[in-house]
Amino acid sequence: MNNLFKIWLYALGSFSDKKTKPYDKQVVIVRSFWVLLHIATCLMIIIGNGRLLGWW
Repeated sequence: MNNLFKIWLYALGSFSDKKTKPYDKQVVIVRSFWVLLHIATCLMIIIGNGRLLGWW
């Protein structure tokens, strides 16, 4: 699980310098929320347009 967290951390753009190392976990939480918010927004747009186009 720790390995998966590190992959997610680096995928979101963690910092590699020693000055920001203590804040990596807080940064990944904020960036994860931001990514999930964008995914939810895109899904709502797709669902709304699907209704307008009569797909469902």
